[in-house]
Order: sequence, then C-alpha cells, then structure tokens
Amino acid sequence: MLRKKLIIIILMLFIISSGVIAQSYEEKIVARINDNIILKSELEQALMGRQNITEKQKKSVLNKMINRKIIYLEASENKEIEISDEKIEQQVDSMIDNMRDKFGGDAALRQALQKQGMSINNLRANYRNRIRENLYVKEYVNKEIRPNVNITEEEVKNFYEENKNKFSEGTKYTYEIAFLPVDVTQKDINGIKDKLNDVREKILSKKITFEKAAEKFSDGPSSERGGLLGYVQKGQVVDEFEKVLFNMDKGEISKPFKTKHGYQIVYLEDIKNNKRKASHILIFPKPSERKIETYYNNFKSKFDSMGWKNLKSWAKKQNVKFYNFNQVGPQEINPIIMKHLKNTEKLSKPFYFNKGIVIVYLKNKKESKRPSYGEIKPRVKNILMSRKVDKKMTEIANELRNKYYVEVLI
Repeated sequence: MLRKKLIIIILMLFIISSGVIAQSYEEKIVARINDNIILKSELEQALMGRQNITEKQKKSVLNKMINRKIIYLEASENKEIEISDEKIEQQVDSMIDNMRDKFGGDAALRQALQKQGMSINNLRANYRNRIRENLYVKEYVNKEIRPNVNITEEEVKNFYEENKNKFSEGTKYTYEIAFLPVDVTQKDINGIKDKLNDVREKILSKKITFEKAAEKFSDGPSSERGGLLGYVQKGQVVDEFEKVLFNMDKGEISKPFKTKHGYQIVYLEDIKNNKRKASHILIFPKPSERKIETYYNNFKSKFDSMGWKNLKSWAKKQNVKFYNFNQVGPQEINPIIMKHLKNTEKLSKPFYFNKGIVIVYLKNKKESKRPSYGEIKPRVKNILMSRKVDKKMTEIANELRNKYYVEVLI
C-alpha cells in the first residue's frame, strides 16, 4: 500500500511534467526553448528538499534546466548522434514492465492510471519524451564533452584531502514496517483539536514552552527542532498556513487550524519585512491514542512471546501488511520513519502514517565509516568529471543561446 501510493505520486509527476498535455497546464509554463517547455511543477520538483529558496537560487536552477534543453536540441541536430526509435522503445517497454511488476500486473496498473485520468499510451508518451532527451544528452556528452575533459591524479588527491569528512559512508538501516490500515473518525478529529487547544493553553499559561511542547507532541519532522520552521515568506507554505501566519501579530500563538498536512497551531516569533519566523505543532489526522495504544500493547505482547518472525502469521490475520527495507541511508528514508528509527533499539512506538498504524522493527543498524583513499578514488574521480562536464555544458549552452528561442516566464 505504501509503495503503491509512492508510485501513484510518481505517476502524477509524469502527468504534469509531460509535453503531451502541456496545453492544459499552459498557465504553469516557466520557460520555453523552441517547442520544448519547462513546467512550474518540474521546477518545483528540481527544488524539492531545499529550504528557504531565494528567487536568485530558483532562477539558477531553472537556468540549468534550460541549458539541458539546449544541449538536447543541439544533440538532436548533430548528424553524428543517432538514437534509434527501437532503442527508445526498448527502454520504454522496460519501464512499463517495471511499473506492471510494482502494481502486481497489467490490470492493476491500468486501473491506477485510470484514476489519474491516464492510459498506458499516455504513460508511454511521458516515458518516451524523458528517455529520448536523456539518451541524446548522454550521447552528446560522451562524444563532444567527456573526451576533452582530463582529471589529474593531483586533482583527485587534493579534492579527497579537502573533503575527507564528506566521504564517510553514512549509517545504513535494515528495517521492516508493520502497517495496519485504520480509518480516522470524526470523533478522532475532535480529540486532536481538543489536544491542540489543551497544549496551547499550557503554553499560554507558561506550564510548558512552545519548543518543548513541539518536541513532545508534534508529529512533523520539525519537532526535533522544537517545531522551528525558520523565516518563511508567501508562496513557501500551503495556503491555509499562509493565511493564518500572515494575519498574526508578533508573539501570538494561533488557535488550531487545518491544512492538508493535518491540524496545527503556529507561533509567530518574529517579523522581518515580508518574512515571518514561525514554529508549529502539527498533529496528523489519526485514530485516538487509546485505540493506537490498545493495538500496540497487543502487538508488543505477541512480539515479546513469539518474536518478530513468528508474530507475522498472527498479524496478517489482523490485516497487517509488512514491508522490508534493506541497507537504506537516512536521506532515502521518509523523515517520519527516520524519526522513529533513530529512537528505537528494536521495536518502535506506534504512530499513524499514510492512513494506517505503523510499527517499525529495526533489524540492523550499520554505523558510518570513512573509506580509504584507494577505496574512494573512483568515486572522487567521477565527482570531478561530473563537475567539469556540467561546467562545459553550461559554457556550450550559453554560446548557443542565440541559436534557439529561449523565453523565461518567471
């Protein structure tokens, strides 16, 4: 279920980033390069994970995306570069087959696509456009750029010495998720609102600080920072949050309100021009604490008496689903899952996530280590090569700007 939801999100990204339906997203086009376009959704995807993005940084990322389109157009005009339709279709077939496997068959994939207003043909067209561009750019780089880039042994050694600490292999987690689908009732929602009101009253009466309350009660990833979001400006947060935040006075704590992420209260710490320094306490829509606790106590009792492997036969009868993750780094793990992995030795406390009660079982935690120069040398060389190739691509794209029609719409 968790994986299918992730795949559906990926499908949506392909829908909105495809030239096949560009006209229906005309108002979201941020750049044109001849007949090629870059959509706002594509730019947002490229910016994903970055905090407090400035307009200058946003335009810099967009410029790199434009440069890549220019290189693609130049490569497609190069008579020495030939990418056969057969090669493109083979990769499209492979990706479609992979999606079928993930969904458990052709019928399930078609049904998921239909819910998003798509067909297999739409999906093939989306994949085909991406693959064609990637293959042409890759071939252009291999023929026109990479052969002229040299990396010396001295450069590799110097880069390694300057960045030793960055080459440590991060901690790797092997874990399994037990997921029980559970619906949230109106009674549960009322309980969440009551809890936020109670927390707000305790903060206002100075029985607890906002920071400590966020650490204790918030479900959001910012809870580890006492709920701190930092300085935000309009357009960086969801509309409901923005409406509340930008109508508050400095030092005020809002009443509970709803956003697409859940129910929350926000504290406005400071105002600096058009920016607001905010902290929040976010509680996801979830079943009552009593309901979650009853399930967990039952689950934990079975775990203590039977062990993880043997409890599965009992758990599956309760409609519990299991998902395995092997040797995964923190950057690849959902922040909510990561929060619980960091605070458990074996079995995590239960939490509500993706419309279900989740319990995480930590099988193994492999601590980070720093590899030797010999071990890391090929990786360092690849990093330096990538940087020099990117720099050269930028130079070439800038030289070609006058050859192609480029229009920036932000």
